[in-house]
Amino acid sequence: MLFEEKEREFLGPKSRSELEFHYLDRSGTEEAKKVRDFLERIYEEFPDEEKKDIRSRIQSNRNINFKSAAFEMILFASMKALGCSLIPHPVLNNGSPKRPDFLVTTPEGDEFYLEAIVVTEQDLVPGAEANKNAVLDTLDTLESPNFFLAIDADGHPNSRPSSRNLNASVSEWLETLNPDEVSREFELNGVTTLPKLEWQHDGWEVEFLAIPKNEESRGTGDRLIGMNMPEVRPLDTGRQIKKAIKTKGNKYGELSKPLIIAIGVDSKHVDKLTAISALFGDETITIDRNSGDVVGRGRKPNGAWLSFGGPQYTRVSGAWLFKGNSPWCIAKLKQGLFMNPWANYQVPSYLDAFPHCKANSEDELVFEEGFCLGCLLDLPQNWPEN
Repeated sequence: MLFEEKEREFLGPKSRSELEFHYLDRSGTEEAKKVRDFLERIYEEFPDEEKKDIRSRIQSNRNINFKSAAFEMILFASMKALGCSLIPHPVLNNGSPKRPDFLVTTPEGDEFYLEAIVVTEQDLVPGAEANKNAVLDTLDTLESPNFFLAIDADGHPNSRPSSRNLNASVSEWLETLNPDEVSREFELNGVTTLPKLEWQHDGWEVEFLAIPKNEESRGTGDRLIGMNMPEVRPLDTGRQIKKAIKTKGNKYGELSKPLIIAIGVDSKHVDKLTAISALFGDETITIDRNSGDVVGRGRKPNGAWLSFGGPQYTRVSGAWLFKGNSPWCIAKLKQGLFMNPWANYQVPSYLDAFPHCKANSEDELVFEEGFCLGCLLDLPQNWPEN
């Protein structure tokens, strides 16, 4: 089993620095139980010889190990739900000692290799998320009878900020504010009137907004931080997608079957255009100088699959991009399969059941809708919530 059978009484939220597995294992909420049960069901379907590896990564003291194992389990469950059979870590017939994550056989008899990789924001700036989370977890315990905080942050701290200094600054600032006056001003003139405190440390800039509690909630011991605003920062998700293709594209040598790389992007900064630019190259537009009309469109040869020398990484038949990789969000997980028109072997047509992008006869990229994972796995849209 992945999780031991025991009484779980903790009903609070996960702290920012808490490990994914540790929170799941101690939470007594109904939502956490659903996620545990979901992972246990998938785990039981894995071959016995693979369970030790899955269990050790799920229970790991590193979140990246939990995320990668959970992502592989989501892929495994999705393929099984589609009627496919899977062999984890198959032996390759080209002599390579390395093994891809899965050999998948569709109900139509087509085979392909499926390889998973997780890209997280922590990968982009190692250690920065831990520094931020540790400080914000401490700040969250600060008592504030009259206000919540909203946080708008930019950048990453290059060193660990002092929790004591930050808590003192925030506490002194909140004590100067009158919740009734702030509430009246907010009701009359909106969010722009909320009091602000600007704070920075070694590359990390934070703006705190004081949000007054309603009268019934004042004096209660709620968590101080009520909202994290989307952080605006130059995350180069496209570069991470390219890196994933390059890392996995040459890993197994020449293959006799299609290779699909599933990329779980743990970031909000990804969409169809980002994926297309990363794989096929940035879009270019040609404009007539005299008329100003657009006379041509094309792409720079700077994509993972197309360089100045022509097509590359042709062993990769498709990139299956997931906007997220957490079992908590699987019912709402957005995903799309992008097919490589220059690949040595094309993606089996059976996978057209998923949202996918491929080139048509006129070399135009066309995106078609398909199954959502939640529907395929028979999960309600708001799962795991009631």
